[in-house]
Amino acid sequence: EQAGHRIFRDNCASCHSSSLTEPLIAIASNGLDAVYTDKGVGKISGEVWDNGVFKVPFLRNVALTGPYMHDGRFSTLREVVDHYSEGIQDHRNLHPNLKNSDNSARRMNFTEAEKAALIAFLEMTTDEAVLTDVGLSDPFRR
Repeated sequence: EQAGHRIFRDNCASCHSSSLTEPLIAIASNGLDAVYTDKGVGKISGEVWDNGVFKVPFLRNVALTGPYMHDGRFSTLREVVDHYSEGIQDHRNLHPNLKNSDNSARRMNFTEAEKAALIAFLEMTTDEAVLTDVGLSDPFRR
C-alpha cells in the first residue's frame, strides 16, 4: 500500500490530487481513444480542442464506483491501471500531464508489482462502511 501510494503520488496525483479529494484538473483527455465517437465536452462546447475531454473523477472510494471511465469501458481497477500503464492513445487533445517531452503519448510502463501496489493503495483508501451506514442511507434526510 505504501509503494502504491508513492506510485500514485508520482504518476496520478498531478490530475487526481494526492489527497484523493477534489481533482486538481477538472476536465481532461486521458487518451482512451485516438478517435472519439463520444466528443465529451466538445459536444457541449462545439470546440475541437474539447473533443475527447471528460470530467476528471474524484477517487475517494474508487473501488466501489466501477465500471470506470465516462463510458464504463473498464470493469476493474486493473483495467484502468493497464490503460495508464500501456494503453494511453495519442490524441491531439491529450492532457499535457500524459505526454512525453516530445509530445507523444506517455506510457507509464508499470511492472506487475507496481500495478498490484497501486491497486492495493486505491483499495486501501476505500471505506466499505459507506455501503451499510444507516446515516447515509437516505439522501433526502437532513
